[in-house]
Amino acid sequence: MRLVKSFVGTIAVAAALVVAFAVPSYAATATHTAAPAQAVPAAPTGCLSGFVCIYPKPADQGHRGTFTGSNASWGADFSEPPAGTCVAGVTAAADNRGGWNDCVSSLFNNTDFTFTFYIDDNCTGMSFTLTAHTGRNLDGGQFDDALSSDRKGSTACTG
Repeated sequence: MRLVKSFVGTIAVAAALVVAFAVPSYAATATHTAAPAQAVPAAPTGCLSGFVCIYPKPADQGHRGTFTGSNASWGADFSEPPAGTCVAGVTAAADNRGGWNDCVSSLFNNTDFTFTFYIDDNCTGMSFTLTAHTGRNLDGGQFDDALSSDRKGSTACTG
């Protein structure tokens, strides 16, 4: 009987040691680690910080247009693109009314603000949003050569 008690006691001690060493020491305390920071996409060459850069061709190619705020009409609100950049029916939609209206195939928001882009003047019609420091290739999609206005954050849609 004494041998059985000794054997049972040895098994109990062994079991306690297995449990003690089988559970990692960190398991008893909750730890939280922050997710790694996501890398900010690199802006296209020449797209300066603080500007939204628009391009008449996919993949940020062609003569670049830039702006910093809301624009009610891309046909009138900011500088005319260089000659030959936005040609109706060639490098822009057939209904291009001048300027950058219906001419953009890619863009990059290199600002610290969110911008919303619209297919019609005065910030109306279908839209999409770009958060700070992101870009979008529109080639072949519903917004390709279709944008006509933009809104910076929640500001008014003005020129």
